[in-house]
Amino acid sequence: MQNRIKGCFFDLDGTLVDSLPGIHKAVVMSLEYLDRQPCSLNETKSFIGNGVDFLIKKIMDLRFIPDFETLKSLFLNNYKKVYLNNSPKYLGCWDAISMIRELITPNLACITNKPYEYARDILDNEGLDFEYLIGGDDPKIRKPSGFGIIEACESFNVDPKSCIYIGDSLVDFQASKNAGCNFIFATYGYGNLDFMPNNSIDSIAELLNKLKSSHNDWGGI
Repeated sequence: MQNRIKGCFFDLDGTLVDSLPGIHKAVVMSLEYLDRQPCSLNETKSFIGNGVDFLIKKIMDLRFIPDFETLKSLFLNNYKKVYLNNSPKYLGCWDAISMIRELITPNLACITNKPYEYARDILDNEGLDFEYLIGGDDPKIRKPSGFGIIEACESFNVDPKSCIYIGDSLVDFQASKNAGCNFIFATYGYGNLDFMPNNSIDSIAELLNKLKSSHNDWGGI
């Protein structure tokens, strides 16, 4: 198996870290400033995964807010105040990454739709080290585009078919397929799929055993 998997790539929110508390706090703070009713935790959760602009547009629609730039600026300013102490890594995350690096492949990357600055700060704050990080600042790279995964593969000089992407949402699945990369669904995260992929994990602690299994068919969904 060590010779088969050449790269292991991760989504961030809902896969490596539970960033929902920080995102929800920033949403509530922003809506309160605008004298709007706060979003519930579950409503905010359903808006995560497609980047900041998608989140803002969903909140605009839900609370009838006309000005995109004002709400986005409010959210980002509030998020800066709360995200570092409200985005904890999932239990077993650090151990899983360390063991994958040692036993499976050293080619590890985080590919997220979160802006690079925030993603970098969260990973550093949580002690999660990756050889490569791609944020969602560039629309051409933002998932469901597969370009971010392809860029990581090119950086490591590996074939996407020999790599695996772990994520918790439909855009993660779509990005992996668009890149020609294998996919593992993180069921514990924020997203929902209307089908169950061939490979899934119910916690990050299960990932190493999933990768080590010589019986998995990484050519399917």
